[in-house]
Amino acid sequence: MVSNTERTINLNAPTVKIQQSTLEIRIWSIRRYLAATLTIDARAIKPEAVSIEIILQALRPQILRTYLASEYAQGTKSETIKAVRKGVSYLTKIMAKAGYISFAVAAEISSIKVLPNESEPPSPMDPSGGTEDQCGVISFTPTTTGLTRETCRGYRKIIKRYLCFIHHLQPGAINCDALSIRLLVNSLHTEQFKAWLAHIKRRDVSKSAVSMACKSVIALAKYLSYLGLLLIQTKRTKDSRTADENRPG
Repeated sequence: MVSNTERTINLNAPTVKIQQSTLEIRIWSIRRYLAATLTIDARAIKPEAVSIEIILQALRPQILRTYLASEYAQGTKSETIKAVRKGVSYLTKIMAKAGYISFAVAAEISSIKVLPNESEPPSPMDPSGGTEDQCGVISFTPTTTGLTRETCRGYRKIIKRYLCFIHHLQPGAINCDALSIRLLVNSLHTEQFKAWLAHIKRRDVSKSAVSMACKSVIALAKYLSYLGLLLIQTKRTKDSRTADENRPG
């Protein structure tokens, strides 16, 4: 049941036919998803009154994709990932039926694969023979990315600044030799990238510096895509296009 006056939804009062045991699993998975994607305590999410605004923030196709990729990369059991995926699908139907999201968006969310490739799980390989460790981290180095030493050094500095800006961290908290996959996939949303570019421009930096900043983050996104940890949208932001058009040479 959805309350229009209080802008909350009661997950304990389903608007679709569902068994009680299944409903409990759906509620558990929805709370897990909302807590992970919005970085809040799952205990703060009350099933009888979940904020519509909170749900709408998390119920986006790209956010679901990055969440699934992050869970998969960290070795979360496939049964758990599938349960969360079904919970999100269930929540999507409720929100579409109540008119809070379009059926087109609901269909897109429902079409997202549960796992990137169940038969061949991604195993990011270092060309030198090393593999991603069990803690869910990757390294951004000349060896792993194929970039020149000088280019990689410049990109690493900018990536650290970007991650610190997005997550309000101190520079010492970011180690490009051991970057958290969960942190990375939750740092590459279009809105975050645009906010960072706006922050840079307010500092009145040169066009070449803006171009370098764009290239650094894009290189990180492409690297994650290569490893099978991120799906990149082909549409680029206006700011990143402008930066490339104005780059020197």
